[in-house]
Amino acid sequence: MKHHTDHFDTSRRDRETITAVRHRIEHSRHKGLRRVKAKISDGTITLSGTVPTEDDRELAVELAGGVPFVDGVIDEIEVAVS
Repeated sequence: MKHHTDHFDTSRRDRETITAVRHRIEHSRHKGLRRVKAKISDGTITLSGTVPTEDDRELAVELAGGVPFVDGVIDEIEVAVS
């Protein structure tokens, strides 16, 4: 059974984790990641948005997955058709 403090700790960890994920993506030198959005639920990151190349999509997933306390990454990123 989860205690109230467990939920608080998870919520705080999720907030800190999503901030770190967004920072890594936003401060990447890759301009193709500008339209990537990130959400978190119980340690799982969901990435969405549109990127210009498959390499950009893979990089966004890699950056998000490399953040401590990320338990998984759901990739909903679309690659733009040119």
